Amino acid sequence: MGAGKWIANKLFKNSKGEWSKMAMAGTAANLYFGASEYADKRAEGNGVVSSAFSAAGDIALGLLAPMKVYMGVMAAPAIAEGAVDAYHALDQYGRQLKSQRRNLPFQNATFVDSQQTYTMRQAGMNLVRQGQMAAQQTSMGNEASAFARY
Repeated sequence: MGAGKWIANKLFKNSKGEWSKMAMAGTAANLYFGASEYADKRAEGNGVVSSAFSAAGDIALGLLAPMKVYMGVMAAPAIAEGAVDAYHALDQYGRQLKSQRRNLPFQNATFVDSQQTYTMRQAGMNLVRQGQMAAQQTSMGNEASAFARY
């Protein structure tokens, strides 16, 4: 059996040696995927020759390898790219969490209250309240004087 006849049997006939529509459809799909591979490689900026070799390799793999092997080889780069993207996403998320933890005020502070610090904190709070009260009285006084004119 010559090489041409063997290739024709491989492309268009089933395992029983009969002409098969499924085998022909598989060959047509394989040729389409090869043409798509060529167009993709050209769009990526590869040369004509390297794109043609890549497409020829893709077609040969589809014709000669069993379907499971072909699908595995075609899916491997996408799986690897997905794994790298997942690693980068997890790394970015971890960095974001670390950044959030670093920016928390008093995260490592342990307050030890003595009578002096307690009274100082009370005095500070009283000063804040007095300031708020003064601001509120000022605004109320301004409102009252504005309404008193009418």
